[in-house]
Amino acid sequence: MTQRIRVIVADDHDCVRVGVMHLLQAAPHIEIVGEAPDTETMAELLDAHACDVVVSDIGMPGIHGANNAVSFLRRLLRGRPRPCVVVLTMICHVHMLSGLLHLGVAGIVDKRDTAAALIEAIEAAVGGRVYLSDQARIAMDACDARAARHRGGLQLLAWAIALVRARS
Repeated sequence: MTQRIRVIVADDHDCVRVGVMHLLQAAPHIEIVGEAPDTETMAELLDAHACDVVVSDIGMPGIHGANNAVSFLRRLLRGRPRPCVVVLTMICHVHMLSGLLHLGVAGIVDKRDTAAALIEAIEAAVGGRVYLSDQARIAMDACDARAARHRGGLQLLAWAIALVRARS
């Protein structure tokens, strides 16, 4: 990839933020334009620096005392121009993950996945594709399988009710 990708990294855990920046600095096509421990600092960075991608945790201090970054990311994704957002998280609740995708997040990377997944997610986001890391995909697929079993059970129940009614 020859295009230089400008990235802001936001995570309230210093170890994670430093590790992510170290990983991204090793990729010659990625330039880190800022780092933020909270959404207030992220907002200041976005005002001061053009970026292509924001890599952000969602479980970090928000603006005005909010306890997560989701409301800030929602506003960010509604604005113009807007950077792509790749969420880096340990949350594996399908409702949260699907909600993030619905907001317009371009990628979700579980912190338990390989380091390469984050770079793949950034590249996919810049390329206009949605990216789910292996662990995020497993969480989404597990929910789809439960929903399919639930639908199958409902279909069986409807069939049984129709059979009982037909015999009556």
